[in-house]
Amino acid sequence: YYNDGTAKELLCLYGTVTCQYKGNRYNIPIEIFLQPEHPIVAPVAYVKPTPDMYVSPTSRDVQPDGTVIIPYMRNWRHPNSDLNNLINAMSDAFSQSPPVYSNAGGGSTTAAAAAATHSTPYPTHTSMPMPSVIGTGGSTANTSHSYPYGYPQTQIPQDVYRDSLQTAVFDKVRNRLDETLQIGNAQIDSLRKTEQDLQEGDKKLQIMINEAQQQQIQAQVFTLSFVIFICVF
Repeated sequence: YYNDGTAKELLCLYGTVTCQYKGNRYNIPIEIFLQPEHPIVAPVAYVKPTPDMYVSPTSRDVQPDGTVIIPYMRNWRHPNSDLNNLINAMSDAFSQSPPVYSNAGGGSTTAAAAAATHSTPYPTHTSMPMPSVIGTGGSTANTSHSYPYGYPQTQIPQDVYRDSLQTAVFDKVRNRLDETLQIGNAQIDSLRKTEQDLQEGDKKLQIMINEAQQQQIQAQVFTLSFVIFICVF
């Protein structure tokens, strides 16, 4: 749904963006929606925090609702801008300023400690602003920060980019073809209407010509009868 209340079906790409922060590698779950005018118009991207994560209230790259607002999206220019560079731009931005933090976790946390943790907007562990470190050897501190099944643990593959772009191109070509056919059909209907009007006009003209010829014949007969009448008298 758009802000003006309209609703459209959009192609959605979901996955994770990899970023580096304080020597660790993290996956940030995201969703990218391709607009109907893609790739002319920039896509809309959201960070989708899991239940054990929350969006940083001080992030300059992500709004509180998860909307990604990095400069690359604001400066989107076709054909120089594409999804691959968008992912790289998000990775660079998130590496400088993590957009999400982990909530308090761990079953051994006491109620007092949990209350103290929830009272601050900062992460539970200062060295871990985001969940699920990759390649750390299965640390128990990270096992409680798993992604839901809907989010893969890798970046969006290239074949997804290709398929999404092909779908967008096919849809655009199909819509343009439909518009062309509609315009062509409207022109054909207009020509048929014009032809029908001309045929009706031709019929009316023939009727008028026949009436004029009949009147001319009647006038000639009347003139001839009048001449004969004069001659007789």
